[in-house]
Amino acid sequence: MPKHTLYLSRGSAPCRAVLYHLSRISTKSVVTEGLFLIGDVAKPTAEIQIVDVDLNGGAHVEVLQGINPLHCLPTLETPFGPLWESRAVMLYLAELAQTENPDAWTFYPRKLYQRATVNRLLDWDQGTMYRAIGEAVYPLVFQGEEPSDMKLAALAKVVTHLDENELSDGRPYLTGHDMTVADISIAMGLSMLRLAGLEVDDVPHCESWLARMNQSPGWAEVNAFAFDAWVERAKAARAAADEPDSDEPPTTEPPESDPTATPTEPPAKEPEPDAPESPAPAAAG
Repeated sequence: MPKHTLYLSRGSAPCRAVLYHLSRISTKSVVTEGLFLIGDVAKPTAEIQIVDVDLNGGAHVEVLQGINPLHCLPTLETPFGPLWESRAVMLYLAELAQTENPDAWTFYPRKLYQRATVNRLLDWDQGTMYRAIGEAVYPLVFQGEEPSDMKLAALAKVVTHLDENELSDGRPYLTGHDMTVADISIAMGLSMLRLAGLEVDDVPHCESWLARMNQSPGWAEVNAFAFDAWVERAKAARAAADEPDSDEPPTTEPPESDPTATPTEPPAKEPEPDAPESPAPAAAG
């Protein structure tokens, strides 16, 4: 049975996108053991083991550094070699599952135009949407710096495009009636706005689509493991910074992947605003 190892940090939007996609295409998941099976349960064609990487350092850091020269998360170790960049990982997993699980075809459609549209949306997400999110959110969350009006305007522009040009015809998902990896990647990216206390509003089509994504089976569970707690810490940090006697900037560290882990190394280098992926402890991805 081909074995795969997926290294991730569950607070990261790209990592959560891969994890959610994996949960939807697997024929069986043993969440408590971080194990996903693809194919027949009795004789699966692939096994994916989840490894949570502690962003403050830990046992898996040196292993990850030896696999991925960029040291970024998520990273998938396959029988053929390592693979990183969350969108590429999702497409690989979709192809891997499609021969065994007919439902997996909906996430990366067979039809040429639909598949090309998914690819287009993923490219736009990485180069435009998630970049705008990072430039508006990361400085506030990691350095306590308020985003400039220009960065907020750039973010509003891409969200408006999503609303008016990708969802305005009332379709339930970005490419039609079925959720694809494009929906998963973009919606998980937009969840990062919660860290800065920003809302997606005055864009009715986008709001309806996000509500649909948030209500999808397993969506809340993937976010609850680490991200929701990170959002609460960020909210508390902003509240503390607003106190009259507070001189501290509203910074907050990303969550450790293992809530019980004890940091053994200095904190990770934080991602640059335009970094598309989640950083591993050694470097930004």
